[in-house]
Amino acid sequence: MVLQHLLQDPARLTQNSKPFIQQVILNAACVNRQGHHRWLRNLNFAEHIVIHYNRADYKLNGASFLSGNRKLGSKPRYPYHHGVRYVDFHAATGKTHNYFLDIPDRSFRRGAFIHAYYLALLHGQQPDWRQMPRSPWVGYQIPPTP
Repeated sequence: MVLQHLLQDPARLTQNSKPFIQQVILNAACVNRQGHHRWLRNLNFAEHIVIHYNRADYKLNGASFLSGNRKLGSKPRYPYHHGVRYVDFHAATGKTHNYFLDIPDRSFRRGAFIHAYYLALLHGQQPDWRQMPRSPWVGYQIPPTP
């Protein structure tokens, strides 16, 4: 939400003319999905933008119900930003809001694919997008954990 507000008024960002970080990851973002392409077009300080979403995420769907608007992290909506990689986690995570941590006493366990995917992203690398299946909604899909 802070990033969204900063980008809606780009004059607030003094170091935004060229990339100085490799990527921004919006992981299950709890911000209004409507118009996201407008404020993301002002994000110039990162080489890559990745949005993770899950249409069955129970926490984001609850937040959508309470706020009256769908969240970007539950299901992005057209128009999409052409410079963003959208990644659908639904097949791999089901209803959980947790994508990359194994929390004791919870049933979700990330698989090897999710581990390798986050390892690449969090180390400033890009996953091999050609190896990832396409999502039926938008972008790419993390495959189910075997």
